[in-house]
Amino acid sequence: MEIMEFPLIRENLSYPLYFMSELSQADKNRIALASSSRVVFIKNKTGKIFIRELAIIPSYKFATSKNFNLSTLNFGKNFDFSGIIITKKWGGFVLSNRKFNSGKSIGSFKVKILDSKNPNNNNTNDVEDDCDFQWVCVTTNQGSCEFEHDQLICTTQPVTFCTSVYVCITNDDPPPGGDEPPGLCDYISNETCECQLYGIGCGGEEPPPEGPDPTACQISAANFAAEGSSCSTNLNEQTVSNDGFTWNKTYDWSIYTAGTYGLVSYEKAVLMRVFYPNWARWEFQTVTHETITDVGISIGGTRTFLYINSDINISPSKVMTTVGINFKVTHTVICQPVTPPLTIPHHANIRLYAPN
Repeated sequence: MEIMEFPLIRENLSYPLYFMSELSQADKNRIALASSSRVVFIKNKTGKIFIRELAIIPSYKFATSKNFNLSTLNFGKNFDFSGIIITKKWGGFVLSNRKFNSGKSIGSFKVKILDSKNPNNNNTNDVEDDCDFQWVCVTTNQGSCEFEHDQLICTTQPVTFCTSVYVCITNDDPPPGGDEPPGLCDYISNETCECQLYGIGCGGEEPPPEGPDPTACQISAANFAAEGSSCSTNLNEQTVSNDGFTWNKTYDWSIYTAGTYGLVSYEKAVLMRVFYPNWARWEFQTVTHETITDVGISIGGTRTFLYINSDINISPSKVMTTVGINFKVTHTVICQPVTPPLTIPHHANIRLYAPN
């Protein structure tokens, strides 16, 4: 069997943080940033090629021991990983969720998504373990990658966004007559372990998939929300009236962008021509927030916004005004099963200068 592995680079990478609900939000972000994804090409003895995507999510203890840097993790005989490895087909079907401790596979588990909004709709008769909120974190790499002398060089800044998912996690049954979890395996010690991890079947036949990732819609929702961010760009100024003494102006500027969708804020200002002994200048008298409107279209779902408040401060010199807008954006992704909307608070600010 031939195996080739490469780092998987995508704009958004998603990592379910199972069994880590007790961690602080800061530690969840650190685990998500320390996690990694790989794409694996496997050729079995018959010459058939399989493509697998691995999500490698360290335990907090293991990540701490590596200073939250898994770049030296080696899938060889010195493999000492502790945490979870999720194996997917390239199309997103989950083949296995496996627990590892010190390089050994110590068991596998299945995930069942539940409806947190309508608990009575949940069927937990076939679930043995407790059901609780788990976390899914999306790492967005903001930046760019390019090849230099046949080497991929990336200048990116990872940003994480986490959301809770209500699930039941059920450990796979142990083998008959034994008390050890199935799949107990010293990874890379034999081909059987590789077959288990990559889900290619140890007899050369590919096993049927268990079904789509049970958190796929939650991950899609997190990805959809992560597309957007607040901004302070595209400032436009318009004159309503100017008689040489009083200048009424309007301003509009972009406060949020998400692909082809955006939000624009509108402000109104009154400036007075103030005369001094040897000179004169325009000074702000009042600045007020008018409204917010959305522009463009939202692809992949719907986005709605809610204005909260504005924070407007005219400088003591009255030649500059700082405008801050607080608002929320609610994201609803198109996915089945229906996923609860995600609402994220945002803040945008800009400086307006008197035209002197």
